[in-house]
Amino acid sequence: MCTKIVGVVVAIVIGAMFLFVPSAKAETLLWNAVTTYSDGTSLGTKPVTYNVYDNVFHATNPIASGLSSVSWGITNKGSGVSHGFEITAVVDGQQSARSARLNWTSPLLVPASPTGLTIQ
Repeated sequence: MCTKIVGVVVAIVIGAMFLFVPSAKAETLLWNAVTTYSDGTSLGTKPVTYNVYDNVFHATNPIASGLSSVSWGITNKGSGVSHGFEITAVVDGQQSARSARLNWTSPLLVPASPTGLTIQ
């Protein structure tokens, strides 16, 4: 696993399969496009869609399905909740095995500290 810290953005790459880019406002899960069948032969121009699974929410059912892009904006993430994301590819109605799991804990959301203290 490789972690790079730049300001408030942390990029994590696991096995070159996922890239996760967190920030204070939005998180996006990214993955590499599937271009071959499991035996290594090319998909050619066949369309590929993706399903996203999360072990916290609906582990057996996708939390997002039929995605045509290789990214998904994380929604319903909670505060300080541990997630385990997995992706499948679908071609001609055939679904791949799930990807390796990317474990991530959403940032703990706490209130900002009071400011502007004065004595009158």
